[in-house]
Amino acid sequence: MPNTKNTITSVLKEETEVDILSNIGQLTELDTTSKTRVLAVAEIEILKTKFYGVYEKTENGMAFLVAPTSPTSPKEYKIKEIIKELTDYGVDENAFKEKLNSILPKDKADQFEEISITLNTLFFYRLQENNKPAEYEYAFSIQINLDEFADIGFAKLEKVSLSIWNTQREKVIEQMNLKSINEYLNDY
Repeated sequence: MPNTKNTITSVLKEETEVDILSNIGQLTELDTTSKTRVLAVAEIEILKTKFYGVYEKTENGMAFLVAPTSPTSPKEYKIKEIIKELTDYGVDENAFKEKLNSILPKDKADQFEEISITLNTLFFYRLQENNKPAEYEYAFSIQINLDEFADIGFAKLEKVSLSIWNTQREKVIEQMNLKSINEYLNDY
């Protein structure tokens, strides 16, 4: 004689799984008939800078955003701090330093650890409205302070920065710490 309780539980479980799977499918599809809304937010930290990661779905479409949590001054992150954190997660610090010493002269290997990285901004926005092409905005700005690492006596490379963007949002651009060629020329 079959166990009625187990049979009912099994049938309910299968139907529930089907309902859940079909609802997940609805969350990812962009259709104007769905009233399902989704808002997912995560706070993340990259190179000592905090960001929001936000996904939102409405009946009009969906959007994805990565943006700084606040427009504060970016913080420097030294290579030696990164090495220390990696060793906390199982990376062999001695093996890492041996590899570094095999690539660089001893004095440069020590100086390499003093290099600092500053993530001025990381911004990404994607908007996908129903039946329209997706729109993208982005901004990325990073600065690397080479300290004494790139000093060869008669020449020294102190800082390198890279900024890429297409956004027109003033706060994002302000946070990137940009200086155009014209601004450099105005100094003369």
